[in-house]
Amino acid sequence: DQSGTIDDNEIEMACTDPRIQAFFAERGIDSQEAWALFKLLDTDSTGRVDIESFVEGLLMYRGPARAIQIAKVAHDCKLLKRGLEALAVRESYWKL
Repeated sequence: DQSGTIDDNEIEMACTDPRIQAFFAERGIDSQEAWALFKLLDTDSTGRVDIESFVEGLLMYRGPARAIQIAKVAHDCKLLKRGLEALAVRESYWKL
């Protein structure tokens, strides 16, 4: 629709289009992975994702995960856990 974004209806239609499925397959991307990536990138739950971000994500996350990518996710989870624990401590302090 020339908006510069792709919405959930457009990605759903694209994932069922045999031409788009072939395009994804040529690049080692499963159409279900494309749908999952769309949902991950839709961080504000608007049902819209910037097309450039979506394409970059497809190219970055295609194929099996490399060990370094898995390590980065594990590291990010640890940092997030520490942040949430610190927030919980601060929250309980202010409730006293």
